[in-house]
Amino acid sequence: MRIPEQTISEISEKIDIVSLIGEYVTLSRKGNRFWGLCPFHTEKSPSFSVTPEKNIFYCFGCHKGGSVYNFLMEIEKISFVESVQLAAKRAGVSIEVEKSQTTLQRDAYCELYKRVAGSFHHILQNSASAAEARDYLKKRKITMELQELFLIGYAPKDRNWLYDFLIDKSYSDKFLSESGLFSKGKNAYFSDRIMFPIFNSRQEVIAFGGRALSDYGPKYLNSPETAFYHKGSNLYGLHTALPEIKKTGMFYLVEGYMDVIAMNASGISNCIAPLGTALTESQAQMMRRYAEKAVIFFDSDDAGIKATLRAIDILERLEFHTEVISFSDAKDPAEIFEKEGTDALKNVLKYSINSFQYILKRAKNTFTTSTLEGKEGFFAFIVPYLTTVQSGIRKESYINITAEALETTPDAVKQDLLRFQNNQGKRAGNAEKVPRQQEKVSDELYILLAIALSPVYFKEARKFISTEDIFDDHAKALYIALEECFRNEENTLESLLQRLDNEYVRELLLEKAASDELSINHEQLIHGGIRAIQQKSLEKKRDIIIKKMRMCENRNSDFISIRDLQLEVMYIDAELKKLKVREHDRNN
Repeated sequence: MRIPEQTISEISEKIDIVSLIGEYVTLSRKGNRFWGLCPFHTEKSPSFSVTPEKNIFYCFGCHKGGSVYNFLMEIEKISFVESVQLAAKRAGVSIEVEKSQTTLQRDAYCELYKRVAGSFHHILQNSASAAEARDYLKKRKITMELQELFLIGYAPKDRNWLYDFLIDKSYSDKFLSESGLFSKGKNAYFSDRIMFPIFNSRQEVIAFGGRALSDYGPKYLNSPETAFYHKGSNLYGLHTALPEIKKTGMFYLVEGYMDVIAMNASGISNCIAPLGTALTESQAQMMRRYAEKAVIFFDSDDAGIKATLRAIDILERLEFHTEVISFSDAKDPAEIFEKEGTDALKNVLKYSINSFQYILKRAKNTFTTSTLEGKEGFFAFIVPYLTTVQSGIRKESYINITAEALETTPDAVKQDLLRFQNNQGKRAGNAEKVPRQQEKVSDELYILLAIALSPVYFKEARKFISTEDIFDDHAKALYIALEECFRNEENTLESLLQRLDNEYVRELLLEKAASDELSINHEQLIHGGIRAIQQKSLEKKRDIIIKKMRMCENRNSDFISIRDLQLEVMYIDAELKKLKVREHDRNN
């Protein structure tokens, strides 16, 4: 799905960024910018700025920034296309969306899955063949309202029924064979199962989960992966959970379909589940867009404990505030709801503990600290978790608690923790990245940042310098983005930001745009910078040629080869002289 660049620019020009952001943030004017408390992190003094002249926002505290679209994506937790559509509505601009062949194909599959989900649901509600499925759901206290909410259905025993039904609806054999609905020929992938449609955040049915009613085959079966569905990147229940997750900033993570439905039956809608696998980093990253807190409510059996530990590791690395609901009885939300009712399930939710308390509890239940071996085992169990904790204050507190449990000093725990991290780093073989604020900005990048903030100068700059004259990778990335904008006749900062894949340069450009640092002696800075880049490039080329000349002389190469290199040096010397003359003329 693609929205024409011209339309995106038109919307951006028509919309009042100060007015729009002002609906979410209280802004006060200071000079040519507006300031307020950042909505994306906690702060007491305003560091969030809006520059209407450049149509951007930027926070000097958390470094989030960009166009009106970036703001809407971040604050509303929506996609880029959705942000453009929302901004267009506010600006009174109509949108014509260009759909690629891939998008059209994807839409066709989503329409197919929607039709199949509706058919399964109709069969569950009306067919005599689904009587056993209806009885099962009634026994599990899944009401008609819940069945409607989650569009629960039933796949008949006849494995050929679905294929014949869809062929009658004019679907081609090839299309159906690639849909993920059939295992072989006309054989439906699901048969004699209660069906749970899996929705994405856009309310589209993209897959199914099926619960067997007989002892034949696995109890639960999930759709195979297709070009448009990857189980490790989607979550069950997200379509019903998202409004409450956005509102509260937190979610409950449970194991299965019935657990999600039981939580909803008890009035807890901000609940999701992985799709037959442990929580993946991709799923957690998706949820980081919507929430800061996660409460894990997995089974308390061995499999549930392993899944909990893995989920804690992933969530803590992504800086979620993570809690766990832990109890001795091997019960899950669905079982508590079915046997003890809504009040019992809600009561259990009150007794969550933070993830470190859970890890500590598991360590104490597994190892004895009365022996040296037990203490080493205890620490080995705890230490991977300590490395995931991002908050310095929390980590310090957890180190102290660990030291107390091991009857040692916090310094001893810190030393062993540092040794563990160093060993992990050596095994990974990766140097730690330099934080953005500590990375030195090269002269080349500095000049190109100045040009980027006044793209009219790029037309002149590209006459004198190319990517071959730029040696800093960050500067080269910015030059390429500027060149792409120039060739596509895009003159806005917003267009440039969209073409910049280098996150470091993108943040730096926003920071400079939001300040007045590069506005002083702007023209002089750019012209002088272009000359400096040219001079540096020529001098480097000259050094390389002279090295080649010396190698040729040492090897007694032929005179012509040496003479050609000498001519190249003479040409470069002449170009360097021209640069000095041009600079002298400009200054006088």
